[in-house]
Parts: sequence; structure tokens; C-alpha cells
Amino acid sequence: MPPPASVESNYLEGVARFNRGEFYEAHDFWEAAWRASPPDDRLFYKGLIHATVSIYHWIGGNRKGASRLYRSADRYLSGFPDVYRGLRVRSFRERLAITLADIVDPESTAAAGKASDFCGVIRIEVDFP
Repeated sequence: MPPPASVESNYLEGVARFNRGEFYEAHDFWEAAWRASPPDDRLFYKGLIHATVSIYHWIGGNRKGASRLYRSADRYLSGFPDVYRGLRVRSFRERLAITLADIVDPESTAAAGKASDFCGVIRIEVDFP
């Protein structure tokens, strides 16, 4: 569990962990940010949390959980502008859908992935003006 920190530092540490393929740890940092964030940001963090847990479930072979959380992540993030808190939300959603295409299709029999499948393929880039 991450130490108490600001919403911003937990958000950015979650991004760093996600980009290293440390999906469970990214979830922990984003959950800390979600708990301390103002109401307008909570669905944003909830979307990131569900996105990273969907990947975590997919890696673990839990296709049903991965699919359910992917869909809720996409729904939560769809309400945000193309760029929010420095995150290219639309691009992230598109790359997530492409990367997890096998779980989006309920007829797919693709095997579970591994963390290295995601590193570099789906990367969060945060741009602050």
C-alpha cells in the first residue's frame, strides 16, 4: 500500500508503475488518489483503477473479470475530455481497446497475456502545459 501522499504524487506514481507493468501497484496508488480526490476527479481515477485491474485480471486468466472491468473503465473514462489531468484519455481508451481486443470479443479463446505484453504497447503519457 502506498504511503500517504498528495493526490498528484499518487497519480503520477501510479502512472510510473503502470508503465513499468506493475499493474497491481499502479492500482494501489490510484486508489489512494481516488480516496483523496475531489468529487469531480473520482470517476477519472475509478476509470484508471478499473483499466489497470482489467489488465491484471487478464494476465491472471480471469477473462470474465477482465472484460467486466474493461467495460466499466471505458464507461467511466468516456465522460472526460480528450486530455484530462495531463492524460491523453481518448488515446489511452483506444490503445486499451486494441490491446484487450481478445477479451472484448466474448467468442475469443485467446490465452491470457503477461505483463510484458503491455509494457510499451499501452503506455500512459502525461503532458502538463
